[in-house]
Amino acid sequence: MDTLDFSKWDEHLFNYAKALITYKDILQFDNNDIVSFSADYRQKQTEFLSNVVEAHLYWIGFGVGIENLIKAVLIKHQVLPLKRRADFDNKIPVMPTQFATYQDQQTYRQNNTLDKYQKVYKHVKDVTIKADSNPWLALQFQNAGINHPLEINTSTLHKLYTQEIPKLESKGKITTQEKDELEKSLEVFKLIRRNVDSHIFLQSRIIGSINGDMEYVYIPTINLLTNIYKRT
Repeated sequence: MDTLDFSKWDEHLFNYAKALITYKDILQFDNNDIVSFSADYRQKQTEFLSNVVEAHLYWIGFGVGIENLIKAVLIKHQVLPLKRRADFDNKIPVMPTQFATYQDQQTYRQNNTLDKYQKVYKHVKDVTIKADSNPWLALQFQNAGINHPLEINTSTLHKLYTQEIPKLESKGKITTQEKDELEKSLEVFKLIRRNVDSHIFLQSRIIGSINGDMEYVYIPTINLLTNIYKRT
């Protein structure tokens, strides 16, 4: 059984968020983690016009990148609540660990062969989780009863900006103005880009900015989130 150490989970989320946000090099981060358009971003956007699949995947990745960035910020500043997913309960038979004889063990295994679905679900318990060098995160796992990575349940994007980000203001990590800016900009992103581009209207997809949403809403939001992440 493998064990994954989540002690630096926020760092992994932060770096992966940057990779998703800069996919296809339309955006780029400088050495200070400030994001902006790349020099030839218009040419790269034009290339998407002939490839609907690439455009679709770009916006899905962009949205996941922003969500990962938010979670990195919330974990770094110790305000992200974690819940245990109960989806796998009772889907995997619990095998006894002690048998009177070896024959009893063999008989039990023969009579309790996992079906094709249970064999897939069994993977959930093949990997355990720890956070030995992150006491706060380790306590969240313990309190939620989380023992395996696939049991981790975090908030949706809507809850992240309506319920979790405001906690940063309570902890003195952001100002009221910053909280309001994040709530408004992330709601715009969710309603205009995230849900629509992820799920439905292929014919309505807009590759470039929509009334300046990229340059005036999303880029400043990303830069604000990265700035908050670096705060002590």
